[in-house]
Amino acid sequence: MASLIDTLTEVLNGENKEYQKLLNLSKDKTDVIVRGDLNALAVITEKEQEVVSKIMALEHERTSAMTEIAKILNTDVSGLKLDVLIDLLKKKPKEQKALAQVHIS
Repeated sequence: MASLIDTLTEVLNGENKEYQKLLNLSKDKTDVIVRGDLNALAVITEKEQEVVSKIMALEHERTSAMTEIAKILNTDVSGLKLDVLIDLLKKKPKEQKALAQVHIS
């Protein structure tokens, strides 16, 4: 299960990184719209689509990892939230700490 927790941590960090990119693009997009620069708007929109595609792929990986973890823990995946999983990892402090750090960021 440790490898699944590592995968989940990596995926969550990746999602966080991509959402930050999306936020920055959104801020840039606002400035471009105010200036009325349609060419720059098209470029930003294309970049946004690329980031959203990456987020969707990461979300699929996250869902798969959580499903596998739920199977191992013999629990329903719909009730397995990140804070619940962190609490369940008390006997694995390294994994618990890594997930907790991702959870708060």
